[in-house]
Amino acid sequence: MNWRRKIIGIFQEFKSICEYFKYNFKQYRSNRLIGLAIRTGTDKANSGHGYVRIYDFFLNERRHTIKTLCEIGLLYIRHQTDETQIRKTTPSLNMWRQYLPNAKIIGFDICHFLPPTDSQIVIVQGDQSKREDLKKIIEIEKDLDVIIDDALHASKHQQITFNYLFKYLKSGGLFIIEDLHWQPSEYEDEKNPKTIDILREFKRTGLWLSTLASEEERRIIEEGIKNIFIFDSLNNPDITKSCDGIAVIEKR
Repeated sequence: MNWRRKIIGIFQEFKSICEYFKYNFKQYRSNRLIGLAIRTGTDKANSGHGYVRIYDFFLNERRHTIKTLCEIGLLYIRHQTDETQIRKTTPSLNMWRQYLPNAKIIGFDICHFLPPTDSQIVIVQGDQSKREDLKKIIEIEKDLDVIIDDALHASKHQQITFNYLFKYLKSGGLFIIEDLHWQPSEYEDEKNPKTIDILREFKRTGLWLSTLASEEERRIIEEGIKNIFIFDSLNNPDITKSCDGIAVIEKR
């Protein structure tokens, strides 16, 4: 009976939809970051990349003991046309401030932001491809619990930032690089491997092959990395285009 099969098919599809919403509701209730991400307007929420599922997994148990978090890149607009324009909102910093009640939150961006009204939030202006600008972060805090790179997503910029700042990550700290599945093509250089390929190679061989690292930086990184975990982004229905979107690098 075709009509019976159709009814059964509709029922099974409805059941699957209900299970999907049930799963997401459980995620919302159990994940402290999802609600904060939605309220503050960051694209880390499930409506964007869904990275909050990763952050809460790694940070929830230590969120009251984390003393310093630094995020590189404070806007989620892909291209900034006017670096001199003064920005007011910092969605992700506001989220981290609420999630990590005892932490100093340091933001770093090439754009100019108004000074935060919260004394626990500091914003530094600079270019992440310049070590002399990244040094401004260390002048504020030399021991960092968590570092997040959510800036230009260009391989060169990601690697210079990681090569320089990994030294200042505390033992047991986390360095997180977002959006490894997408790089602006105009900034990519064939002479230097993509960051995701360097991370995969390190997992395989224990060698850090960034051509942008000094010998000292390479030694510190190769001796200091304990684990690398790579997860997918959830921002694209085509899952082949969102594989390996975010890396969590744990220091020994």
